[in-house]
Amino acid sequence: MKKLTLLILIWSSWLQCHAPSSGVATIRQTPVLYKYTDCPLEIAFIMVESKFHSEVVNRVTGATGLLQITPVMVDEVNRICRIMGLRMRFRMRDAFDPDKSIMMWRIAIMWHDPQDVEEAVCIWFGRGVQYDGQTWKEYHERLKSFL
Repeated sequence: MKKLTLLILIWSSWLQCHAPSSGVATIRQTPVLYKYTDCPLEIAFIMVESKFHSEVVNRVTGATGLLQITPVMVDEVNRICRIMGLRMRFRMRDAFDPDKSIMMWRIAIMWHDPQDVEEAVCIWFGRGVQYDGQTWKEYHERLKSFL
């Protein structure tokens, strides 16, 4: 086994030394793989909310994490878990954990069962106007740019 490892190491070093040095590298375009989810809708919501930065905190609303979970959403998800008989309870600090944040999002979205993306936006964002003047329709347009 040691001889095989040594042989592979020597061979890869030789290849690296004798590779053409034209300065041009061919790069294949591959689809982007996201670490936490491969669902296009979840990716779009995460891009709008935090651009995949799990440590983000909104100083005005207190929303945190990948999906900008608010205390009201944590309470709602815990209510849903009780109704469904799930032995899961979330705390606000769980919003910083990408996996738990996505789990809370999924529980809320599945429970409210939106018929389309617009309804999912209304569930997550609300139908009103945000503190900075952004409406749910503007949020929906931003979300659609990632779908």
